[in-house]
Amino acid sequence: MTNLITREILNKNIRFYDMENNRIRDYDYLRKDIDRFKNILQDHGAEAGQTVFNFYKDIRLISLFIACSELGLITCVVDIAVSNVDLYYKSGHIDAKNKSISPINFVLHDEIKLRRQSKTNMYVELAETVINYDEDYDCSYNDTIKATNDSVLMMCCSSGTTGTPKSISHTHSYMYELGKRNSKDFYGGVMYTRLFHHGSSFATFFLPALMGEKVERIYININLFLRDVRNNIAEKDFLKHVDHIQFPYTDDVIAWREQTSTMYPSLNIYTLAKIDKEWKNDIGVSYKDIISLFGSSETSGPILIQKLSDEKFKSDRFIDPDGWYEPKIINGRLNLTGDRFERNDDGSFKFLGRDDKVTIQGQEISLKEINDQASNIIGFSHVTIDTREQKIYLCIWCDKQGKYTHVNLKKNIEKFKSIYNLDISYKIIDFNIFMCGIKIDNEAIRDYFRLT
Repeated sequence: MTNLITREILNKNIRFYDMENNRIRDYDYLRKDIDRFKNILQDHGAEAGQTVFNFYKDIRLISLFIACSELGLITCVVDIAVSNVDLYYKSGHIDAKNKSISPINFVLHDEIKLRRQSKTNMYVELAETVINYDEDYDCSYNDTIKATNDSVLMMCCSSGTTGTPKSISHTHSYMYELGKRNSKDFYGGVMYTRLFHHGSSFATFFLPALMGEKVERIYININLFLRDVRNNIAEKDFLKHVDHIQFPYTDDVIAWREQTSTMYPSLNIYTLAKIDKEWKNDIGVSYKDIISLFGSSETSGPILIQKLSDEKFKSDRFIDPDGWYEPKIINGRLNLTGDRFERNDDGSFKFLGRDDKVTIQGQEISLKEINDQASNIIGFSHVTIDTREQKIYLCIWCDKQGKYTHVNLKKNIEKFKSIYNLDISYKIIDFNIFMCGIKIDNEAIRDYFRLT
């Protein structure tokens, strides 16, 4: 049986709405663009198994992805957050999260305006081959299929919370089955926000929507979406036709709710993070549902889900959506993620927290516990563990001007250190440099301390 991600998996009735350029594209346009990219890549010597970074935000995001898939090329899911670029330029290397999926064989772009404030610049500089899009390039039908069931379709990396990020690969066959499984819930209109920046978004939202038999519209090129929300894009008429939208983080959902006064009773909001029971009054009035997808980059979940519409909803209660993964609790840990759970009497799962314990300098410590202590004693701060160097790094956050308001700072640092009797290095640094979306980039912190 052939389970390949090619143009054959696409719902050919979907219309693609390019919101920024105010254009609607159909499957015929997409097909020609797929062939154009295939011809471009082959003419540049692309071979199956090589890696491609896809930075497009319009329909070319989809056409390049399909072109790569058919040629057996690997799409790399990368984080292009802008906050810590200066650090990487000073260190002279790409960040470890994406080091794990190097070498970078191809970067494709449309005359990208290289900016110092964009990681795109680094990928362009480090790529073996940089290709500019040419809309006049040959788009004649290209029937080349180099992929097999076992070919790697995509690569991403682990988060790096407890150690150096590791590369994760998913094959065509696996992603085909996963996409088909996740596509069953999609219908009507789907809005794409952040896609190739999270491995889980790829499998839970991007691919399933393309495969959804009942999907009619996909809205793309929602550039800097949360900024636009604050400029009242959330009140636009087109949102009446959107049935599914994903915000990776809880803060994104909060921003959406705060900036939206219009009710969208057919809208399902998805997030890869925690949802709040206080939002329950929204369900059936402002939105159809708010859904949390629990999984990992290693599985590209969802393994478990939460739905605010569930009568039994609790903030720590998850259910198995369909038995696809057969999650089990082994020694208090979910077998597929290692996070701590327990099984409730009704078959649901109670989330007890991340399995974040690490052994450092001969002691087993909990990252949550040590960060809570740092917050209580020192204030606005963060602790990162470096298992490679067997070191502990304490970041004391200041603003961009280097100002901080900590009282008795040295005394509090010594008090914090004495609790654990560990060798802890600390620096007063700008919080914003190490933010990745809304998450702290722990590997960037490790690099910073190692280099300085």
